Order: sequence, then C-alpha cells, then structure tokens
Amino acid sequence: MIGEFLKRWFQISIWIVLVGAILIVFEEKDTPEYYITLFSLIIGLIFFLTTLILYVIYKRKDEDSD
Repeated sequence: MIGEFLKRWFQISIWIVLVGAILIVFEEKDTPEYYITLFSLIIGLIFFLTTLILYVIYKRKDEDSD
C-alpha cells in the first residue's frame, strides 16, 4: 500500500520537475514568471529527492523483512 502511495508521489514530482524545466527555458530572465518557475522547479526537485529517498528506504525495509 505505502509503495503505491510513494510511487504516485514520485510520478507527481517528476511531472512538476519536467514542467518546470520546460517552462524555464522559455521564460525571460529577471521577470516574475521566471522566478516563480525557478521556485517551482526547486520545490519539485526537493519533492523528487525526498520521495526517492523514502522509496529506497521503504524498499530496503521491505527486503529485510522477507
């Protein structure tokens, strides 16, 4: 159950990172839109890394219990 939950959060974080990375290419620098997109990209990366770490910990714990 928790594995599926983490998997979905992982997919959401990938979506946030991809959209932010694509948008940042087309935004003009030193505009509010650029900084909002940059902030979203950073939040998405933090979300991605946190979810990835939790997923790895969960998988290790699951393998140890078998």
